[in-house]
Amino acid sequence: MHRLLRAPDLATAQIWADLLCEAGYPATVERRHLSSLAGASVRFRFRIASIDGTWKLNQNKTPEIRARAAEALSKGGASAQDIAALIRKDQA
Repeated sequence: MHRLLRAPDLATAQIWADLLCEAGYPATVERRHLSSLAGASVRFRFRIASIDGTWKLNQNKTPEIRARAAEALSKGGASAQDIAALIRKDQA
C-alpha cells in the first residue's frame, strides 16, 4: 500500500496494483486530472474484503477497577450502558 501511494508514475502504480490483484487484493489505478505542474494524478481504488477488529474490556485490571468502570459507564448513554453490561458479563 505504501509503495502504491509513493509510486512516481502511472506505470509503477499499475505494476503494484497488478501485484496486489495477483495476491488476491482487488486494486485499480485511474489516471485523472492531467496538469502541467503535477503531471498525472494517480488515484487508487481498493475493495475491502473484510475488517478484523478486537476489543478488550477487562484491560487486565482488578475486579474492583472493572466494577468501577462498569458503574461509571452505566450512568452514560445507551452505548455506554451496553459496554457496562459487557464488562459485567465478562466479570461473571
